[in-house]
Amino acid sequence: MNYSIEIALVGALINIMLSVIIPCIIKKSDNSMMNDMKQVYKTNRELIFSSSIIIGITIYLALEFTPQLKEVFDSLVDSDSDDMRDIINAPILITSNFGPRLSNLSRL
Repeated sequence: MNYSIEIALVGALINIMLSVIIPCIIKKSDNSMMNDMKQVYKTNRELIFSSSIIIGITIYLALEFTPQLKEVFDSLVDSDSDDMRDIINAPILITSNFGPRLSNLSRL
């Protein structure tokens, strides 16, 4: 069963809660926490909801498209290829041909 939408909604709700609670915790105030939370919500309501929608959409897209992208990248890069293993495991040689900054590294 696909839970991408539910996970995206939970992520958006967590964003809403943190967007209201964190500014109240950081801000030093003589008012109660509930009054501060109401104030933050009233002043930043549109920003909180728009950021939560963006977070929800981003989480949903990440969960939905990651398996397909992994298949595409795996097909592009054949992990069983000997050439690819040689490229990944090849040492990087630094010589004086790279310029004065990197030539100091070759002395180490």
